[in-house]
Amino acid sequence: MGASEAGIEWLIAFRRPFSLRWRIWCGGWIRHTTSWIDVDPTFGELPFGRAAVANCENHDVGGIRVRLPRVEDLLVMKAIARRPKDVEDLQGLLAAHPELDVASARRWIREFAIAMSMPDMLREFDALLAQRPPQG
Repeated sequence: MGASEAGIEWLIAFRRPFSLRWRIWCGGWIRHTTSWIDVDPTFGELPFGRAAVANCENHDVGGIRVRLPRVEDLLVMKAIARRPKDVEDLQGLLAAHPELDVASARRWIREFAIAMSMPDMLREFDALLAQRPPQG
């Protein structure tokens, strides 16, 4: 069965320079046309990518079993992307999952902030953490 028969549509073409620089295969965003769920397939070669793939959890989505990142790993991905939608998603994830291991996510975000010379990345994440209601 091909991608079109499975209801898969490519939204963005292959980004070879990005993939080669960061050693991440990122073929482009995919949409499952039946459920309208967008997917960004990323298979990392960096330590975080390997850990995130190893930590994936199985979920049923629209009748299809898929492996999705843990919420803690998704926090890291969203913090790195830093788009307004990602910041909004971070706020929602932090509010919806008060039990999260944010220390683990923060360690990875700190590593990326250092490696990418982007200290604001960690400061922005810490500011979102400070906005969380106290856990009780």
